[in-house]
Amino acid sequence: MREGRWKHGVVFVCAALLVQGLFGSATRAADLPPWFAEMPTVNAVRAAVKGRDPADTTAQFDATLQSLIDYLLLRGTGSFGGGFGPKSPPEMVALQREYLRARTPVKPARSTWGDWTMYLTPEARQYVFSESFRLAALAKFLPPASIQAFRNEHYYRPMLETYQNFAKGAADEREYEVQQAREKAALAASRQGAASDLQAAARDRVDMKVFDLRLGAPLNLRPCSGGDEIAFGQTSDGDLESGNVEPSGTEVCAPQGTVAQIRLAQARAIASDLHGGTLLMAQLPSSRCPDWVRAGAVRCEVQVVVKDGLLVAVGFATGGEKWQKTIESNLIAKYGDRKLDKSRVAQCKRRSLGLVTQELPLREWDLSSLHVRYNPLGSCATDNSSGSGWVQVELASYRQLSHQVREEQRAAEPKM
Repeated sequence: MREGRWKHGVVFVCAALLVQGLFGSATRAADLPPWFAEMPTVNAVRAAVKGRDPADTTAQFDATLQSLIDYLLLRGTGSFGGGFGPKSPPEMVALQREYLRARTPVKPARSTWGDWTMYLTPEARQYVFSESFRLAALAKFLPPASIQAFRNEHYYRPMLETYQNFAKGAADEREYEVQQAREKAALAASRQGAASDLQAAARDRVDMKVFDLRLGAPLNLRPCSGGDEIAFGQTSDGDLESGNVEPSGTEVCAPQGTVAQIRLAQARAIASDLHGGTLLMAQLPSSRCPDWVRAGAVRCEVQVVVKDGLLVAVGFATGGEKWQKTIESNLIAKYGDRKLDKSRVAQCKRRSLGLVTQELPLREWDLSSLHVRYNPLGSCATDNSSGSGWVQVELASYRQLSHQVREEQRAAEPKM
């Protein structure tokens, strides 16, 4: 009798558990919204996506999965960009994880700052940034009514704006990367150009130094000492002058003080064709300053151009016309004699007359490693001054770059 009752009890419990299990499963299925049953599997997505080539197929596949994740989150939680909460249906959580695991794994190169698209490849990101792509991707699996319900969600528009911001950030990143690559290539070309100039100079025995400043090498100028300025004013031709301007020591140095800063600012204001270089001032000690240079300025200063850490050009004022033969003889002794191109002339125009009152030939040396130019009327004589000349020495590679930039600027000018 007891055995019969035990058997009946076991049957009753098993039947109750079976009914409860079936009823519970039916309840869970009823809790899931109807649209969830429309969601495709990863395999269905993989079979439906076809790109131009394997790489493009992978990019579109990843972007389609992200579009489905957005759809799943927005319709399942009413929000986007995050995940499901602890009370969310486990089926939705599992499907999101399945989509995430199927994507191409990407480790962001930097902090994402809330941009979840950083976990996609750059190619996939471009697809995700397109609303038309995302809607077309969803249309492959979901009926129009479901897609319209998705677009009617309260946070659909904010989601679009977020993707627009992500797209702008990605464009800025690409522009930055392109700029970095361009600067890196320019640096390599600049260094290679300087190295080639130095090799050519060694082969042709060209002196690359100008007053102990070696072109094509790093510039290291110590601050000038012993040149404290006690006062400053202007000469009759508007040139700034100060008190004790002669530096102590025997090396070329960087002038210090207020007047030096003003003169550097003036030089930079009128400088042109630097093409990425930085203009600096260097001062020669008395022992290294020839009379024909001293005659061109109150102090023995030279202008230097540094590009990519290397000295690429040196320019300095000289004495005027009366020093022309002395200057030419010094330059010929250093760089060799060159046939004079009489078609290349410097002109002087008087301010009061507005007419060309003087013409003198320009002297140029085109060497394999350097370009040297002497303009005897570099600072044209005014009504109140006798004028001065100008000598410019620059690396051949830097001059070639300057010429290339000028040609590009000329080509970009509007045409009639």
